[in-house]
Amino acid sequence: MKKKVFRFKTLKQFSEQARLLSFVGRGGGDGVWVGLKASGPARSRQRFSLALSRLVLKKMLEVKRDEDLIKAKLTKLGVIEFLKLELVLAEELPKGFICLVVFDIPEKFSALRNLVRWFLKENCFFPLQKSVWISPFDMTEILKRLFKIWEIEKWVRVYVICEDGIPKGCGVNREWKEIISKNLVKIKKYQNRCDRTCF
Repeated sequence: MKKKVFRFKTLKQFSEQARLLSFVGRGGGDGVWVGLKASGPARSRQRFSLALSRLVLKKMLEVKRDEDLIKAKLTKLGVIEFLKLELVLAEELPKGFICLVVFDIPEKFSALRNLVRWFLKENCFFPLQKSVWISPFDMTEILKRLFKIWEIEKWVRVYVICEDGIPKGCGVNREWKEIISKNLVKIKKYQNRCDRTCF
């Protein structure tokens, strides 16, 4: 019984931190101060205060006090965590479209390659090849920002593509068209599997 109560309290604390991080991220974005004020009953003000102090300790937020208002902004680590939260909330792409991530990270950074693969797998991506991953969710802009922060954008490309073929004049060469066309069956199987397993 004690374990369940502990888990519930931990989950409540985490959700309060996530809510606060999301509020600051959406309100200010990168490096903009956002005004915060605790309201409601004493217990919710206490949870707010605890979540705020934990995020400051984890170096995800910078805080300064201005009269009766608390101002907060995201740090670099906070922006990364905010973007990870946004990935979870990503909308599904319209039928027939997929998010495609292609990367070519040099051999000497093999640990980084494995980390990118693990990260994509954890965020509902499916491998077509070791360095080509797809997802039915629209994570394009979020991933581009995240890869830029991680400073790997020169090795990683993120696209939204049409499953049934690539429109003329979109700049994709013939080899890529053939690779995508050959893997359409895998893509459709993956979408069916993802509908059952993701979220």
